[in-house]
Amino acid sequence: MTGTKWDLFVAAVNLFSTKGYSNVSIRDIASTLNIKAASMYNYFDSKDALLLQIYDFCQYHFDNITANLDNLIDLVPQIPPQQIFEKYLSFFGDEIYGLGLYELMPKVLKIILEEASRDKRAEQLVVKLYYHYPKVYLRPILQKMLELDLIEPIDIDLFLKLYCGLEQRGSLTHGSKLAMSGHDWRKSRRLLFDMIQVK
Repeated sequence: MTGTKWDLFVAAVNLFSTKGYSNVSIRDIASTLNIKAASMYNYFDSKDALLLQIYDFCQYHFDNITANLDNLIDLVPQIPPQQIFEKYLSFFGDEIYGLGLYELMPKVLKIILEEASRDKRAEQLVVKLYYHYPKVYLRPILQKMLELDLIEPIDIDLFLKLYCGLEQRGSLTHGSKLAMSGHDWRKSRRLLFDMIQVK
């Protein structure tokens, strides 16, 4: 996505994340670029199609990042647990923002979280991002570390619940009473992993 289509996409993300999807019209989006509302349909079939594009955008970037996590469990016997944790955290934090999406991705995630109660696709994305990925990638890493006696015993299910809740809360932006700054979110994630006692 490039040019005007990208600009409209970014404008929609900004408006949806601040005003809410249902409170934004095609005209509102078009006016941010000083184009007529009818011109929007040259790029997106409808406001719903634009929302689906936002979901696809998020899915695409997270799928690309998680593709790199597949080999992380193989590194468990080779490098210290702290380095594994740093690599894991960088995939879901620094890596996504390193793509030049530092401003955009939190807004995309906020939209998805807000739409999850009314839109099945958004709900499925929330489940995948905040519950599926940690269970698929983080659980086996922790289990392997326990098997190899690299860490002290830990309740993995409880840890994952804490982690998933923190990830979801970190996606909320300033418009929410539960919002936390990016700095606090990154610090909280690291503190949570620091609670795992390495042998």
